[in-house]
Amino acid sequence: MSLIDQRDAFSHFRRCAEEAPDGCFEEARALSDVISEASAFLMRDLRAIGLEAVSGDAALNLEAAIYAYARASNPGESMFEAAESFGASMASPEREQVNAAAVVARDQVRRPPKAQEEKFTFTMPLHAEPPIPQHIKNAAQVLSKVY
Repeated sequence: MSLIDQRDAFSHFRRCAEEAPDGCFEEARALSDVISEASAFLMRDLRAIGLEAVSGDAALNLEAAIYAYARASNPGESMFEAAESFGASMASPEREQVNAAAVVARDQVRRPPKAQEEKFTFTMPLHAEPPIPQHIKNAAQVLSKVY
């Protein structure tokens, strides 16, 4: 990925992190914060040892390189492409529809699971006592007369 491509991808990513509706793209927001802090930390430490640490394009290039590193280190992570696409759409006429769709998707994910319906339990109907065989009844009668 060229430096220009890195900057474009990072620019879209950062726009997503800054402009996505609350509760959407939280991972992108967190990574954006990490990148900003890492860049600021490096610039502060460079200055602490007496070196120059310019801001502007050079700082943006640094952040874009950190972003490219994070993206390359996580090739299966779909958050990067989704955030870049979302960020790119923030400059399009469809911005409001994209934001509305993001809110709907967020609400679908946040929706508490439906209360479990009471499960139907099948129980066998209770029957009367099983019939007593006639020979046992006869024996019982005989024994009751004897005793």
